[in-house]
Amino acid sequence: MRRVRVTLPATITEFGCAAEGLSLALALHVNLEVIERKGDGFVVETMGEGAGVYSLGLRHPSALGMMRVFQLLERTVFGLTLRIDNAIPLAAGLGAEAAFSAAGMIAANNLLGNPLSRADLIEMAAQTTRQASRVAAGMLGGLVTGFLEDIELIYRNLPIERMSILLVVLESEELAAPPLERVPREDALHDLTMLPLLLEGLRTGNYDLIGRGCEDRLSGVGRRAVVPSVERFTKLVNDYGGVWTTSGIGAALIVFAPDEHRKLAADIEALFRIASVKARTWILPVDTQGVVVSAAQSA
Repeated sequence: MRRVRVTLPATITEFGCAAEGLSLALALHVNLEVIERKGDGFVVETMGEGAGVYSLGLRHPSALGMMRVFQLLERTVFGLTLRIDNAIPLAAGLGAEAAFSAAGMIAANNLLGNPLSRADLIEMAAQTTRQASRVAAGMLGGLVTGFLEDIELIYRNLPIERMSILLVVLESEELAAPPLERVPREDALHDLTMLPLLLEGLRTGNYDLIGRGCEDRLSGVGRRAVVPSVERFTKLVNDYGGVWTTSGIGAALIVFAPDEHRKLAADIEALFRIASVKARTWILPVDTQGVVVSAAQSA
């Protein structure tokens, strides 16, 4: 009986002045273990963040990812147990669902003898999720730029300095910012001008440049407006020499700070507790490894 274990990191995207074409992998992971068993059908077991949220069986994103590979290759494996242990909060802009889907594709490919290359799997996952840079960052690790236009997929790793990032996830029902429709031309030009500063700040670990790159005039204004006690939160982060931004349209707040992460995390939790909002915090390094796959044969 074969066992395949796939581990994929969380990813942030649309952070600071960056649009969907830039994503960063963080060391918070989805772990999918696929085990062959006697009989047929899919048995899906979930643990950790979001356990029980998704339908089990063939409707879980990991099972759907596996089925896409089986259908493409016109082959299948009967009798599988999927055990999903997830540490990535759902609906937080951290790419949990994309990671579920990609992990299923990678596991299915491994069970069939790896006929698809990593590039093939990145392209399949990007076409499925329509999140090119997020998928590529999850598989390759680090900082990735990428886009998908029709059937053309382009992605590249970008240099990034080793750093720890403070992740804050708020449990509040009032964090959904309105979607963008039309934006002022000068705001769009401002964000384009700030993007090179963000990239250089991430490359060198320069927090002043990262701060300039987090001056997002497009989506950031609306997203910041729905954060409770936003002015006090911003001042607190700034007092530690840090800056903060959002990830996608989720409830995650991303804090870039040079040091004292544990003390800052405790102060952030206390600040939001006063506002009657629960804040969970993680201190995470950038995940530079990306996907990890292990396989074993058991009796």
